[in-house]
Amino acid sequence: MNSTPGLILMFSHREPTRGAWIEFKKPVLHRLPVLDVASLGRSLISKLSESSDDIAVHALATFSEPATDATRKQIDDELDSALQLPDTIDLREMLSRESIVSLNRI
Repeated sequence: MNSTPGLILMFSHREPTRGAWIEFKKPVLHRLPVLDVASLGRSLISKLSESSDDIAVHALATFSEPATDATRKQIDDELDSALQLPDTIDLREMLSRESIVSLNRI
């Protein structure tokens, strides 16, 4: 869920609150669609597991910095490669301008 597509998915299911805070209610989190890892095959699961171990030692920046967060970029790059997705740089940049992420008013 720390990938850019994961963040977009989570933010689309958020519960709006006052101010800069957002909530994720447990029933909503239980209904979030997630990647069916079991359908990926052993070699791909192994590759993603190794990538996850490498990435886990790095800190993530705050949610408001997805476009400049090197760790999030590494997560996205690994998922993009493994799942044969297009580069997510444009999504990270758009997400960083989103008002609930940047905390800027529209």
